[in-house]
Amino acid sequence: MELVDSHCHLDAGEFDGDRDAVVRRARTAGVTRQIVPAVDAAGWPKLRDVCRADAGLFPAYGLHPIALSVHRPEHLQLLRDWVERERPVVVQFQPFHPAVLLDRANLFINDAGRLHPRSRARP
Repeated sequence: MELVDSHCHLDAGEFDGDRDAVVRRARTAGVTRQIVPAVDAAGWPKLRDVCRADAGLFPAYGLHPIALSVHRPEHLQLLRDWVERERPVVVQFQPFHPAVLLDRANLFINDAGRLHPRSRARP
């Protein structure tokens, strides 16, 4: 069985001293992939760098609801530009359920590829 950690903030500063050891323990426990969601726009470069350090780490660029006080409307365009430039991978889980790595950050991408704020009400 393949285990996937779908939400772990390994880019957080608290992991700077032992991030590699944390990832090794996860692999030893059978966790083969970890999706690391962004918190805010300022953290995207570190998130990218952290995830480049291990083939099993995948960045989920976005604007996390926990940081609503720092998000600005212009961050939506910055996010679109970042994703277009960085081209994050799409993780394919069996049986064929692609997960576009943009996190659950109150955003969605419509069929035309445009980012829009999600309403507070769940669809």
